[in-house]
Amino acid sequence: MVDELKRRVEQKFGGKVVNVKSCQSLSELIYDRCGARISDSTLRRIWGLLPSPQKPSTSTLDLLSQFIGKKSWADFLNSIEGGKEIGDLSTVWDTAKENAQAISVGTSAFILKKSGVVLKDVIYRQCIDDQMSALVSSDYMATSIIAPGGYGKSLGIASWVMRNLNRKTFKHSIIYFLTGSQVDDSYSHSMPIDTWISRNLFKVNENVFGSPELFRDRYFIFIVDALDEIDSTMTKSATFFSKVVEFVSKYSGSKSVKVLVTTRSSVWGRSLVQEVINNKGASAHWMGLRSAAFDSDTTNMPLLNHKELQDAFNNFINKKSKGRALLVEQLNFMLRETISHPYMLKLFISIYNSSTLKLQNYNDVIDEFISREIAHAKFADENLDIINFMLKKQCYGQNLQPVKKSDLKEMYPIHLRKGGNYFSAYEHLLAFSILSEETVANKFKNLVVQVDFSHSNLRDLLITRYIVEANGGISQDLFIKVDKDYTNSDLRIRLINNLYSIAYSENNFEAIKNFYLLPDTISKDKDILKFIIFQFRNDKPILQLLVQDYCKHSSAKEFLISSYFDFDYLNTSFYKLLELILYSATTKNEKIYCLAGLAISRAQLLDRDGFLAFSEELKDLDIDESCCFYSILIWTIWNVYFAHITNDAALLGDIGKKVARADVLINRNASSNQLSIFHFYLELIPHLILFKNTAGAKAIVELIENHPIKEEMVKDDKLTMLYSLYQMDIKSMENFGFKLTPMQLYSLEQHINTLSISQSYINRVSGYVLLAYSHLQQDDKQTFMSYYHTALEICSNANFKLFEISKLKRLADTLDNFKMQTQAQRFRDYSMTMVNDKNRELYNVV
Repeated sequence: MVDELKRRVEQKFGGKVVNVKSCQSLSELIYDRCGARISDSTLRRIWGLLPSPQKPSTSTLDLLSQFIGKKSWADFLNSIEGGKEIGDLSTVWDTAKENAQAISVGTSAFILKKSGVVLKDVIYRQCIDDQMSALVSSDYMATSIIAPGGYGKSLGIASWVMRNLNRKTFKHSIIYFLTGSQVDDSYSHSMPIDTWISRNLFKVNENVFGSPELFRDRYFIFIVDALDEIDSTMTKSATFFSKVVEFVSKYSGSKSVKVLVTTRSSVWGRSLVQEVINNKGASAHWMGLRSAAFDSDTTNMPLLNHKELQDAFNNFINKKSKGRALLVEQLNFMLRETISHPYMLKLFISIYNSSTLKLQNYNDVIDEFISREIAHAKFADENLDIINFMLKKQCYGQNLQPVKKSDLKEMYPIHLRKGGNYFSAYEHLLAFSILSEETVANKFKNLVVQVDFSHSNLRDLLITRYIVEANGGISQDLFIKVDKDYTNSDLRIRLINNLYSIAYSENNFEAIKNFYLLPDTISKDKDILKFIIFQFRNDKPILQLLVQDYCKHSSAKEFLISSYFDFDYLNTSFYKLLELILYSATTKNEKIYCLAGLAISRAQLLDRDGFLAFSEELKDLDIDESCCFYSILIWTIWNVYFAHITNDAALLGDIGKKVARADVLINRNASSNQLSIFHFYLELIPHLILFKNTAGAKAIVELIENHPIKEEMVKDDKLTMLYSLYQMDIKSMENFGFKLTPMQLYSLEQHINTLSISQSYINRVSGYVLLAYSHLQQDDKQTFMSYYHTALEICSNANFKLFEISKLKRLADTLDNFKMQTQAQRFRDYSMTMVNDKNRELYNVV
């Protein structure tokens, strides 16, 4: 539209606008005719005669429109060439489809070129296909993809568009794909979306969305990528999005019109989501809408799966390497989990060599990245100067506001190409997404360029390293100082966790031996306690010293036992912690916690004799009011194992009574909250399913369904998600023909995304198996095996051998049911190799 206006201005002007002189003449002519001036420098930017072209403001467009005889920019848009009444429906649709295809292909090509990736190398994201399939097949009209910058939203959508433009499903449909910057070029911000699309795409004056027959038996899919990039101040973005929400509300009854927007998490959570929530007509038809707060790292895109990681390795590492190809299987499990986050994968690829395969967690990868791309990069001194200036301006995390670029320029010549190495260093920090720029309007409505760290984990680790250096190392006093200095900061917990992690990894016993004696704001904080238990997953020399010291004090043992029970690492490292605590256990609570946990671990490791030995010590121990939540939970789960492994009819019949007893004690427990009972139920279900006790699992579901405060559980996203997951799991066990709808498939992937962030291996295994079955129902054997492989891989790495046998047997039964007997027998044979005559009974009970 702007290009058309420029063409008509040149017609009125009587010549092409090609140089400074013509811009000066045009500026004077506009002033003479309209009584207001557009500067020649503004005209040069509009016509692309300056290095950084500027998008014209509405007032500038109004003046240019008045110059050619129109009342305003809106009046010009109303009169543009091509406006006509809807005539032959087929012709109008074909015209729009041809226009949309050309624009969508151009948009995709622009995104690919900007990313430096060719289409065949783009990582195909199953989650985007599933989300689009769910949207198209549902009664919902709109959805959104929310993720931090650099998460692959744009490339994922561009890939989907290019693969589906000519797909049979959409052969007669229209896919109209734009980026935020394209919207800014063509959209008048006072115009309704339906009017704009009718004129801009269908080339008619009439509103095409008022003609339902035009959309019969086909789809109109409108996609806007990078909604937050329409303008730097978010003013136009917010206005456009409000019009999109009105459009969704107005046409929510149409099953043919679908809308998708993508944006950064921080922008969505800060303002845009409320626009949807506050519009009842739109919110009821917005798929996957969450009212929970979004921060800068939150996303509704799943982490990368096994196949997507391997595709990334093939496209960006193996293609360039003459040596042996890198396989996902070569990575240790912790590193694989870490780089499943797209940002971390990007860092990993940028620093990859054979030594990086030894890395494990977030801090390892970020530390290596900092070492390579900041401390030992080409302009290391200048990099460190800029980074340290940023940290100092942000008061080392006590003020997390972005830094003005002008302040940085006053200190270092980052804007002068020939002013030393600072320009190159700054460009390097931007190129590797260590820093990022954003243009915003300040309180005086002036545009200001702000600089900030691109990722919170990177910033947090840099701040932690500074704090440690300033203190001369980590000491107990440093934890107290950080707790005090960062009292009102979101960083407080993350910095304390980082300090503990560094002290633990460096075997700094003196710094953390009395951690449980620190102020309650540290030693009783649940997030910190959970993090500390996670550190014990790494079997360092310090572990035994630390736990032995903690176990000398009853308050320290309570600190360990009441905090958490690490099911994910029960069979790899947590059982060692239980053995250490058991050695000095004196109370019933301590003994039940350790014995029940160790018994379950022995069963999972296929050690029947070990299971029975620990069970023998548990027989005479009964839970009571002195037991904490986790002791009650683990004792109940142990009863499930003991009844099934011994195949004792009386004990099997008593499981319901044991659950009821635990229910009463949990509700009486002073440390429990009103949702604790639902946590208990949902932790119990997968263990009943393990032993194929669907009747017992359904009984728990019934307890949840009829619970007087179930409505409180529904308000908790994670509990509701787990409840839905296991309801589907029970149905799939009872019915081989059970098939997920596209909407259920989309919801399940969202559930697994949440579980991936918090780990929850047992729940993730159940989710991946369900996803696998659903894809097999659709005859997608490759995706079926990919998801099932992921489930088995988690079991293997977590040493959940009993769970692994259960899933292998279930896989074989499923393949049999689908007439794939050869493959079924292969998995059945493999499952048999995991046991010997001594533990054959365990094989038979799952």
